[in-house]
Amino acid sequence: MTDHLLTFTLEKSDSSISISYSDSPAGNQTEANLLYLSEEELLAEEWNDLPVMAFYGEVVAVHNLEAQFNSQIDYFSVIEFKIMGDLRTDKKQGEIISVRVLGHITEGGGTNTIMDTAGFLHVGKEAVIMPIQYDETSLYESDGQVLFLKEVAAGFEFMNATV
Repeated sequence: MTDHLLTFTLEKSDSSISISYSDSPAGNQTEANLLYLSEEELLAEEWNDLPVMAFYGEVVAVHNLEAQFNSQIDYFSVIEFKIMGDLRTDKKQGEIISVRVLGHITEGGGTNTIMDTAGFLHVGKEAVIMPIQYDETSLYESDGQVLFLKEVAAGFEFMNATV
């Protein structure tokens, strides 16, 4: 059983969903993958009608979470990323953003997903990231329930095969 350190209060999402901090995931790897993008897709300013951001910075915190949807438990992380350089938007140097990532990120790097990039992230790691920016209507569905993404991370997420 996973220890729960904090439970989120969800206002727009289905009321029976619970999101909690978790020390370690139970079960097997998640099957979600980051997408492989062509050069044209990578340099595009939008993906699936959502803006693609580009930041250089440092991971300052990793929060591993579990989401209980009816009988399904999904694992993901929220990284806090301190912007050292904004390559596409108007974010200021020193600003910290939160980015949702599928799967848990282990201490020192690594993940319980089959993701080639997110597993390299850990506290203190400097990187260029290109998350998508979602809005108030962006959601994640699992086991027939709906989670509004902004209730978990403040508007950014890695592009992956489940979005």
